[in-house]
Amino acid sequence: KILVSGATGLVGRTLLPLLKANEYEVIALTRNPDTAGVRLPIACQIIHWDPLSNISPPGLPENIDAVIHLCGEGIADGRWTPKRKQEIYDSRVLSTRNLLNLFAQSPPKVWISASAIGYYKSSSQSVLDESSPPDDGFLANVCKDWEAETFKADALGTRTLALRLGVILGQDAGVMAKLLPPFRVGLGGPLGHGDQWMSWIHVR
Repeated sequence: KILVSGATGLVGRTLLPLLKANEYEVIALTRNPDTAGVRLPIACQIIHWDPLSNISPPGLPENIDAVIHLCGEGIADGRWTPKRKQEIYDSRVLSTRNLLNLFAQSPPKVWISASAIGYYKSSSQSVLDESSPPDDGFLANVCKDWEAETFKADALGTRTLALRLGVILGQDAGVMAKLLPPFRVGLGGPLGHGDQWMSWIHVR
């Protein structure tokens, strides 16, 4: 049994059919169960969950083997007002804390959480890896606090992973959904000065 939060996002929608094809039982946590059934690519159990609440959602199955935690407000959606920055922070850090609290008595075998390369200092001179130091800006602080909550799963005896993802490419989705429209009408151009590094991963 694999519990997935953020299942209606780009990564979740790609991941769920792969899990089902490998005969895993998938349970999707969502804030909007009424629309999730339409947006999800597979039929699966859907459970309503408020990521900002510490209340256990009704119907949560027992004996979950793995949790894949993908939920989080989009950082490219709108201006970073103080309110928006708090939403970005809470949707990652508080949601991770609340989700992990649901498993304090019955931890899963594996806990996988999204994180982001916003953790790192910007560099055009050297390759960054897991040992590279963090930045001290807003996104880096979000990532540091996010991962601090994530790795509390270690104390439960759970194998724990944080995926520091960069730009995610997918057909007409994610960053491509924002980039392709101007190119299709002949208004596309270079992205920046051309000397910057861009860490990317394909959704597959």
